[in-house]
Amino acid sequence: MEGRSGPGPFSPELGSRDSAPSVEGPARAYAAGRPDAAWAEGAWGPPALPTAVARADEAPFVGRTAVLRGLQERWQDDRRTAAGLVVVTGEPGIGKTRLAARFAAGVHAGGGVVLCGRADEENVWPYQAFVEALRHYAVQRPGVVAAARVPAPAARALAALIPELGEPAPPQPTGRGHEHDHDRNRHQLFEAVVRLLGHAARPAGLLLVLEDLQWADAPTMLLLRHVLRRGEGSRLLVLATFRDREPGEAGRLADLERDAEVQTVHLGGFGPAEAADLVAARAGREAADTESIRRLCDVTGGNPFFIEELLRSPPPGPDRGLHVPPAVKQVIGRRLDQLPHAAVETLTLAAVLGSEFDLTTLEVVAPERGQDELIDSLEAAVAAGLVYEVPGEVDRFAFAHALVRETLYERPIASRRLRLHHRVAEALEISPLVVHPAELAHHYFQARAVGGADKAIMYSLEAGAAAQRAHAYEAAVEHYERVLALLPLVGRDDAEARCDVVLSLGAARWQASQPDAREAFAQALELARALGSPDRLARTALGLGGRFYAPVATDLGYAKLLDEVLDGLGRGDSALRVRVLARLAENLVFAEPADRTLELADEALGMARRLAEPAALAAALMGRHAALLPAEHAPERRRIGEEMVAVAGELDDAELGALARHWLLYDLAEVGELDEARRRHGELERIAGELQQPLYRHAALAWRGVWTGLMGRFDEAERLARDAVGLAERAGDRDAQMHFTAQLVAVRREQGRLDELLAPIERFASGDADAAAWRSILPLAHLDAGERARAQDAYDSAFADRTLTRRASMLWLTATAALCEAACELDDPDGAQRLYGELLPLADQLVQWTFTGNGGSVQRLLGRAAAVTGRGDDAREHFEAALARHAELQAPALLTRTRCDYAQLLLHGTPADHRRADRFLGAAEAAARRLGMTGIARRARGTGLT
Repeated sequence: MEGRSGPGPFSPELGSRDSAPSVEGPARAYAAGRPDAAWAEGAWGPPALPTAVARADEAPFVGRTAVLRGLQERWQDDRRTAAGLVVVTGEPGIGKTRLAARFAAGVHAGGGVVLCGRADEENVWPYQAFVEALRHYAVQRPGVVAAARVPAPAARALAALIPELGEPAPPQPTGRGHEHDHDRNRHQLFEAVVRLLGHAARPAGLLLVLEDLQWADAPTMLLLRHVLRRGEGSRLLVLATFRDREPGEAGRLADLERDAEVQTVHLGGFGPAEAADLVAARAGREAADTESIRRLCDVTGGNPFFIEELLRSPPPGPDRGLHVPPAVKQVIGRRLDQLPHAAVETLTLAAVLGSEFDLTTLEVVAPERGQDELIDSLEAAVAAGLVYEVPGEVDRFAFAHALVRETLYERPIASRRLRLHHRVAEALEISPLVVHPAELAHHYFQARAVGGADKAIMYSLEAGAAAQRAHAYEAAVEHYERVLALLPLVGRDDAEARCDVVLSLGAARWQASQPDAREAFAQALELARALGSPDRLARTALGLGGRFYAPVATDLGYAKLLDEVLDGLGRGDSALRVRVLARLAENLVFAEPADRTLELADEALGMARRLAEPAALAAALMGRHAALLPAEHAPERRRIGEEMVAVAGELDDAELGALARHWLLYDLAEVGELDEARRRHGELERIAGELQQPLYRHAALAWRGVWTGLMGRFDEAERLARDAVGLAERAGDRDAQMHFTAQLVAVRREQGRLDELLAPIERFASGDADAAAWRSILPLAHLDAGERARAQDAYDSAFADRTLTRRASMLWLTATAALCEAACELDDPDGAQRLYGELLPLADQLVQWTFTGNGGSVQRLLGRAAAVTGRGDDAREHFEAALARHAELQAPALLTRTRCDYAQLLLHGTPADHRRADRFLGAAEAAARRLGMTGIARRARGTGLT
């Protein structure tokens, strides 16, 4: 991946593709118990073609030749470039699987690795499609975890899903306080999958076929997006099939298209020529007469599966008016009617179990039938082409097509179907088989109206916890929502049970980055208060505040709630009290009295250090950092930021590490350590690239925009801002547009075009919290518009509000700097003198405009203010310091502005000063023209000696 340091999961350093040793070397090494050595010595040939692919490729391949050729060309391209995604869409039976199988067989014949998995409509297991694909690879490649150098924690997380890979990780707690653990563990799991796929992609490339992704759960789609992002530079091609017109299909495709280059192939029905070829292949050329083909195309819409089914059991009369799906189901029904009654009953039970099923499971749910009777039924179904034995697996069966299973499942009336689910659930529950709680939850939920509701609640709770342990947070959300819907049905909708479930739901929604997490905690708040439970109330309050700190207006209602929580928790040390204290400190950064924020943060930090619990310490440090946001605390805040990064490393928490670096960058930029800031920004970009979460990708882009602006590349900075705002909105940032406007302000200020932003600046100037900063910028926007009278009015209004602007604020320096610029432009010596006195203690700092731009050294502002007040010697000293600092920072835009400002002072000095001023003005005008700083160019041109 671009910008990544060291060998990544797809890096050739982890295994060369150029060596070609014999098969015997690795086999001997593996047999000797040295899997790493086995892979180091060489690689076996490609693993066997997955059985599902091999079976699908047995049928004649008709039509689709142009599409197949395009896929083959894409495969050759992707072997030379980057990971890619091809999505094949079409209605059921249109030939998506057949096309994928023929393409995969060709890839395999050419030496490429083919893995295949599919999603089922029930989605009992999270990541099902990837689990199926990797199970095949694990069986075919013993020792692959060691060979791919998957770290031990990630290997154990993988083994929990794929037993063939080793010992699973022990269960982890799922409480609200462990969300960072979940995020980190899911990232480890995803990275482990990336490493295994990267291993499979060497040396000849990997084709990963994922079938029926219209039914994939959210965790599977997140994992797919992660694989595609992290697969840059690999020889990995993913081919995914989607059914048309399935719920959620359009949204899932849109999500993929936002994050990867997607090629979509839509398969329509066969035309007459292709249909004739299919009929000839199935029934002989004599059956492919023009009238029969026309009739088949009319009835089936050219759907190959429908055509084959009608050929298998020709309808007794003309079927021109039939709607295709019912016609095909009638065909399947007629074939079912030819089976013995016992076989149909067996298949109906199998349809309740899912698309695939085991003989052992059938024996459990149908104990009244002997094994021989069940095998007889399955044998008849196999002979009828309705079911097939899964190759390579004993006693494992699958329906020939999803429509076969759907027809069987919908045959019984609802009353019987629900009781079948209940029967299946009870049988599986008492059986010695290992059954995932989600499977039991599914069956009992389907049977909720016929006595299954209680058990559905119990197993849905277990399934939710299991999904969180597997980092499938979206699946956990679904389980908890199901429980809430079931509680009233069983008459146990008590406050404690509902509150606990809603808290779990809210935590899972935060972990899944879903925007409605706060709604869950708002419900929990009412319940927790009614219960009088301090711990529940604390967890609720923390959940309502969100996952991450951002400096916003004081929410007095939320602050009152946190005070209420603290009263309930008592004075004793606890990690929960630390987190509430820190959150309250964060919330009060703009409130009066300012001292309380520091007192709360100090209490939280002292308690966290006594507890010696890293997670609590991380929360306390974040609170302390927030309390130190005023500019005069920048050096101490920088030290806190460094400790935050260190604690994140100790916790091995990538998200916390990204957040800590984001804030540390602000500290470093404000104290002027830009070289160190750029180094830390590189770390942030690396982590954001790994996490691939909009929040951190936005942060990384925003800081890149700051550095780009300092270099005077304003068009690029604007492009980065436009890229970043979309990420901020996807991350749920309610202030995304305000942040975007601030980024544009940083650019337009240097370009002399602030007037273009007058409307949003005026709108934000009427807001709360950060309105003082916007009001201070407003006079400069009017000046760029040539409206000096309106600029004076805006300046007078902003200056009058200085009594309302707290110095103890993150935005104070930004507001004061902008107002000082306006005082100097409007020639107000009294205002300039007052602002000079306020800025002087911060002379060595830079004006960092939150995360949007950098206004350079405070020394330049002091120079301008001193010049306006007639203190020329002081002004010279400040300007000299500013010139040196901006040259050191390699910031051409700031250097250009400083030369122009300094020249205005020098023009009132000696002849030598005049000559120096002319040099400064000439250099400033040339640089300003080159950089697009039209306002400075105009000032430089109009300021020279007459």
